[in-house]
Amino acid sequence: MLGRIFPGASRVSRDVPDPPDGLSARSVAAWPALIADVVAAAGGADVDLELAGELLRVRDRLDEVRVVLAVEGLVTEGSAG
Repeated sequence: MLGRIFPGASRVSRDVPDPPDGLSARSVAAWPALIADVVAAAGGADVDLELAGELLRVRDRLDEVRVVLAVEGLVTEGSAG
């Protein structure tokens, strides 16, 4: 798909750095494809790679929030009941 948006994207060759520490297994699995897209679209500057890592960290935190909300709901009981 990326090749349609950015012609030649599939020919981008750059070593994919290891994913940042602390990512979920899901985010670690997504890292290589995300970095390939970042390199194809923006050249893969260090700041772009850092932002990609932060993006995945945020997605991981949102996944955690979804689990808590599914268990506890949106409303909590206060001290007055």
